[in-house]
Amino acid sequence: MLTLLYTRDGQTRRHELTPGDTIVGRASICDLTIEDPSISRRHARFRIHGDRCVLTDLGGRNGTFLNGEQVTEAQVHPGDAVVLGRFPLRVETYQPPSTILSDQHSLIESDRTVVRRVDDDTETRAGVQPAAHSERLLLLLTEIARQLVRWQPLPEILSRIAAVVFDTIAVERAFILLVDEASGDIVPHVARSRSGDVVSHASLSRTIIRRVIEERVAILAGDVRLESRFAALQSVQDAQIRSFMCTPLWNQSRVIGVLYVDNPHTAQLTAADLDVLQALSSYAAVAIEQARLSEQILEETRRREALERYHPAAVVDRILAKGMGADAPFMAEERDVTVLFADIVGFTARAERMTPTAVAQLLNQCLGVMCDTVFAEEGTLDKFIGDAVLAVFGAPLGQPDHAARALRVATAMHQAVTALDLQPPIALRIAVNSGIATVGDIGSPKRREYTVLGDVVNTCARMVTYACEPGQIVLTSATRDRLTSGSGLRSVGTVALRGRDAPVDLFTVEQSAPTQKE
Repeated sequence: MLTLLYTRDGQTRRHELTPGDTIVGRASICDLTIEDPSISRRHARFRIHGDRCVLTDLGGRNGTFLNGEQVTEAQVHPGDAVVLGRFPLRVETYQPPSTILSDQHSLIESDRTVVRRVDDDTETRAGVQPAAHSERLLLLLTEIARQLVRWQPLPEILSRIAAVVFDTIAVERAFILLVDEASGDIVPHVARSRSGDVVSHASLSRTIIRRVIEERVAILAGDVRLESRFAALQSVQDAQIRSFMCTPLWNQSRVIGVLYVDNPHTAQLTAADLDVLQALSSYAAVAIEQARLSEQILEETRRREALERYHPAAVVDRILAKGMGADAPFMAEERDVTVLFADIVGFTARAERMTPTAVAQLLNQCLGVMCDTVFAEEGTLDKFIGDAVLAVFGAPLGQPDHAARALRVATAMHQAVTALDLQPPIALRIAVNSGIATVGDIGSPKRREYTVLGDVVNTCARMVTYACEPGQIVLTSATRDRLTSGSGLRSVGTVALRGRDAPVDLFTVEQSAPTQKE
């Protein structure tokens, strides 16, 4: 079956492409929902009909790319690299390995068994090989380095490791098992025969694999079928294994998994083969770690991009420093905040006389400078509402002077829009309110947004609609009370807002924004 392979939350994930259509995008109604700022709500379609898979761009604003070329529609094949916006995926043929680790087996050593430590400088390791094999190993290591020591996605690296094993050692089957970084479990990732088929119903000894990992030893069992003392090893009997080798994937001070190979039917393996497998394992471990690190860097970049949609860079740095990733939910909580609504005056009427492209350009120009002022004071961009901006100060990270920051932003917004020197000129209405609000990630498991909720927000929205003149900044007494001084503010009295029972005491800003109480 064909699958889409991608990385989320630092983990490699798969999505099966079933016959028919698979829609990929940010919207929760998509068959595969990927929360990434570069992906559109309905970005692309994978259509499987018979043995063909066709990729179609659905108008994603950042484009759809196949093997580095932008496409609108193209047939895809296993191994193809797809990028939606800036989010990478890979098309693969996948059949999950059915390798079973059994606790019923144990290794009975014989004179044909080699157990060799791999973290001892006096023993054979990659780069320090017996002279008798030096010429062969030099050629092999050159090929291994060429194949593995360059960045590739982890599944592709694992596939290449298996391919190099079959190219360099006369074995019939190869298994790659990695230690799960979170749980510590040993997880099979590759179970492949020399023909390229997935090995079905393989049973490996957990005892042997655990010993290889914990003692950091490489094990070679010679002609097992001729050794009566292996009769108790049920996994050998079940598979009719003649010989096997198992080496740790060891990098620096850490064992990250094992590379296990065996021959159920053909010639027995030798110490020279173990030398090669050890050398290969050393390179393989470096390649795996490199692939994992690259995936983490890509994931960190994606998380940063997601956070930077709402927060300025300085705030993003502090969020990540606290271990709060973009995909880690901000738990909803009550906080004292200041919210700001800024609305472009007469934008709807203005847009009626413009082309859609010109409207988008104008809106991007205005909202861009408005957002810059929010980020300059380390505010959080909650959302765009048509031609309006909602920003919050004091969350997700506390800001004792959040009211003063909001008023400075309000003043800066007016100045920034005026500096655009548009004809006819653009004017803003800006309302500011403070109080206790609920802030955090709100939504469904498939689609969440960081937002602020409560009467503080509702009141502010009504202020900008019903109590604010063009070019004016209006604030409540709740915001004024959080400032060190009320100078520069003028009372406009108690105002009844539509949809709200209690009237509100409002003020306007006549001079530069005051500072906030400590």
